Amino acid sequence: MRARLFLLCAGLLIVGAALYAVVGCSDPVAITANECKGNHRPQIGNLRYFLNGNQVTDPPTVHPSDELKVWIQYQDSDCNLGGGSIWWSIDGGDFAAVKKLPGDLSCQGVGGYRGVFYLPDLSVLASGEHTFKIGLTDVCGATSNTLDGAFTEVGSPVDDDTTGDDDTSFDSGLIVNGDFENQGDSWNQSPSDIITTAIPSTFKPLPSGDWAALMDDSAKTMTLGQEFLVPSDATSVLVEFEIYIWWYAYGSSDADDNTLTVELLDNANNVIGDPLYTFTKHDAHNRWLTEVKQTDLTAYRNHSIKLRFQSQSSGSGNITYYVLDNVAILPL
Repeated sequence: MRARLFLLCAGLLIVGAALYAVVGCSDPVAITANECKGNHRPQIGNLRYFLNGNQVTDPPTVHPSDELKVWIQYQDSDCNLGGGSIWWSIDGGDFAAVKKLPGDLSCQGVGGYRGVFYLPDLSVLASGEHTFKIGLTDVCGATSNTLDGAFTEVGSPVDDDTTGDDDTSFDSGLIVNGDFENQGDSWNQSPSDIITTAIPSTFKPLPSGDWAALMDDSAKTMTLGQEFLVPSDATSVLVEFEIYIWWYAYGSSDADDNTLTVELLDNANNVIGDPLYTFTKHDAHNRWLTEVKQTDLTAYRNHSIKLRFQSQSSGSGNITYYVLDNVAILPL
């Protein structure tokens, strides 16, 4: 009788002279031993992050309810990654196979948005910074190099108001009335009707409750702001908000340089560092997005500073809607 080695429901199954790729308990795909002779390791690189469908350049800050896609590109000279696995190690733990690669995977995953991705389950992780390693294994058992990455999870998710539920447990941190449900309370707004329940019917989907809408088709500046005190023990803060950007064109002109800038100001109204965000019509995704950015405020402990949203319109005749909800500043 020939010797047999079985690695059940994970990795590889070898029977006689045949080699089988096995992931989970699915039916194996036969690979002959000769096909694995001289097999080369796959190579991976260009690790990228996509948070809720949008690529981010820095290691992201995430909430348990977010979708974080860890994307890598690969080169496989032997063209046998199909049926292999993505391997993952979190916070220095053991590597584990976390995803089966499709059998029809292309031989090269480089350029543009080619590659493979893994969606970690954020709901099971504690708050704080997490580091990870990720790699690939082909059907012959050859492992790729590994890539290192990181992300920070915060435990208080920004309330998703797409259904208009306006969760009363929403924590706006150092900001008062961050969900605008007390209308203009604690906010400085110019003009005075930025915080509203009214919006043109062309805006889809229509939210319920109150929100802040900075939008106009005339040449003007609109400002929404609130002062807050930086705690004495804070080293940085997370600035969080939900935004819906919708662009509407009418008339003969397609030119519109309407922008929204998000920034922090000191008590002399000087901008602290660079603006946190600058949005234009090109950021319009016609859906709610959650934005989170960490900024160092060590130099401003025990000082009051201001969070400001400011839109500027060219008055070209077209209009960009910047609708805000659930603004929070959380000290770290």
